[in-house]
Amino acid sequence: MKKSKLKFKIKNLLKSTFNFLFLTYGLSKSNGFNFESGQSIVELLITIGLSAILLPALLTSMVSARQARPQQDQRLQAIGYLREAQEAVRAVRESSWSTFAVDGTYHPVINMDGTWSLASGQELINGFNFTRQIVISDVSRDSITGNIVTSGGVNDPSTKMVVSTVSWTNPLTSSVTATSYFTRYANLGYQETTFDDFVKGSTPSGSVAITNTNGGEISLGAGNGAGADWCKPGNTVLAKADLPGQGVVQSISATTSSSLDYVYTTTGGNASGDSVDEATINRVTPVPTIISNPPVASNNEAKAYGIYVDKPGGHVYFNENKPPNHTVQIADTNTLVDVGYYDSSGGGTGTSVYALNGIGYTIVGSKLYSFNVSSINGSSSQAELGSVSLAANGNRVIAIKDNSSGNTYAFVAEASSTKQLEIFQINSNGSIVTPAVAYAQIANAQQGKDIYVNNNGTRVYLVTNQYNSGQNQFFILDTSVKSGALPSPVGSFSTYNAGLSAGMNPKGITIVPGNRAIVVGNGGQQYQVYNIVQENNVTYCGGLTLTGGENINAVSSIVRGDQTAYSYILTTDTSHELQVIQGGNGAAFSFGGTYESHTFTATTEAMFNNFIVSSAVPSNASLQFKVAVKHAINNSCLGVTFADSDFVGTDGSSGTYFPATGGQLPAASSNPTGYENPGRCLKYRAYLSTSDITESPEIYDVTFNYSP
Repeated sequence: MKKSKLKFKIKNLLKSTFNFLFLTYGLSKSNGFNFESGQSIVELLITIGLSAILLPALLTSMVSARQARPQQDQRLQAIGYLREAQEAVRAVRESSWSTFAVDGTYHPVINMDGTWSLASGQELINGFNFTRQIVISDVSRDSITGNIVTSGGVNDPSTKMVVSTVSWTNPLTSSVTATSYFTRYANLGYQETTFDDFVKGSTPSGSVAITNTNGGEISLGAGNGAGADWCKPGNTVLAKADLPGQGVVQSISATTSSSLDYVYTTTGGNASGDSVDEATINRVTPVPTIISNPPVASNNEAKAYGIYVDKPGGHVYFNENKPPNHTVQIADTNTLVDVGYYDSSGGGTGTSVYALNGIGYTIVGSKLYSFNVSSINGSSSQAELGSVSLAANGNRVIAIKDNSSGNTYAFVAEASSTKQLEIFQINSNGSIVTPAVAYAQIANAQQGKDIYVNNNGTRVYLVTNQYNSGQNQFFILDTSVKSGALPSPVGSFSTYNAGLSAGMNPKGITIVPGNRAIVVGNGGQQYQVYNIVQENNVTYCGGLTLTGGENINAVSSIVRGDQTAYSYILTTDTSHELQVIQGGNGAAFSFGGTYESHTFTATTEAMFNNFIVSSAVPSNASLQFKVAVKHAINNSCLGVTFADSDFVGTDGSSGTYFPATGGQLPAASSNPTGYENPGRCLKYRAYLSTSDITESPEIYDVTFNYSP
């Protein structure tokens, strides 16, 4: 009886529940839902389970439906308050940057005159239903790109981030937020770019040159643009000399002492003339003169070809075909008297010779040899240390010690159109590591003819032997990584010169101070100068055409201790084979120098935001900057002085620098030593340096952005 009553009560409860569901969702018994007294307990349990699943969802959706409209109303009101806050911030910024640009939490207030201001703290509005706040904070930018960053970087004193927020808790907790960036209202620029702009500055230390080659630029050197110009060699052929006999000039090598230059030449190719001649150039006089028409000394044993001199008072190494073998003859630099020789194991006449740190190198045909020159034997051949086969006949060898790795490498230009250069590592005992550690395969190019290697072996300047329309003959190779096939040339140029009947067939190359390359050869314009400060944009800047159709077979350059620089050329002019050309900006590059700009005066106190530099910095050179900002005195910058400590770098201290590209100027608050920004008076310093006196950074434009 009790069990029957319990079943009846459960049945009625469920029946009432489903009647509610039928009314809510439009169901009826005709859908198949019916409760009869004969249903089993299993059916009841299924019904209970369905109710447990459906009822919570129904109740939640009913509550949400009832709350959706009030929540939407709250959001619409909040958006209105948010827009009002944004307009208030904009009005305050336009009224006064200094009033606006103070970090903190604020809320907008309407003044008696109808203007907006910002009061500290957040506010409750509309019967405490809403909380509104405006948070103003600093903005940091990447010191190089100027992009806004969330961490690191340098504070930008002319940009602020504003985050406006309106929040509420009823009927549901929520908020709306807007983030904006505001900058100073005015944004002005000041630029220095011309020769007249730069010469207003000064050079407080070191050697810096201001030139007007490309519209105004700053580089290492001496003097403000005075002196000779590599790009105008026709104006600076200072001396000429006739070598004795009718020998065909072959190679040249030069060195320098405190007051004299020594130039050594070979004249193989026929039986007339000396094998080797020495010319001495006196540079004490205002115009260098060739002392005692050459030779001061001579050697006339046999035809001579490649030549290399290590230093004054040292040795001259030259290739000759003196019987019985004598691949390399070694002579005293002062007298050219033989003091030793080297006979290669394979015999033959050499084409190029070099010596470095007690090891000699020479090329015979398609083989490279190394031999001991740490001491000279005299009557017996110098010991052979190693040999290696080349991909083709070699034309020039140069050895360089890479200071970063400590390794010595031999660079060989080869008469091949598929492998113009090979690089071999040299063991400490002078033996040659095989195979070549690196090589150049320059597509669409002729055979390698001559090379110049910078002093740490990271750049090779190569010329090929033959002008051919549609091909370049001058290439700059990146040899920083000496492994396998070298990357494509970072720069190249054709020796064809517009206006001449044909291009030049290169014979030699040298790199000189001023970021200039000199290429000499036969045909076309025989002496050509290239601006290589921007390696990927090599440009022709001048040259010399010999009258009478003579050619130039070789070139060597000298950089003197007094910072004057010259190139020496061997021509086929039978009465003026040796010629002296002055170059550079009146001087060679020093290893470092500082340029200080004149004082720029803004029209009023201003925040100096950033500066951008247009420059070119070769691989062995560096360029950095510092900036000083000062307040005016009696509304003028005339009486303002700048101490070394006033010039600062990226973090606002005098111990840091800006990179070569410029950067974001810090605010005064970031430096406790007296740096001022905002200010009215501005100066900058450029610090130029190089580890290779043939390379210098160049500054073309310096542009400052500032906001009154």
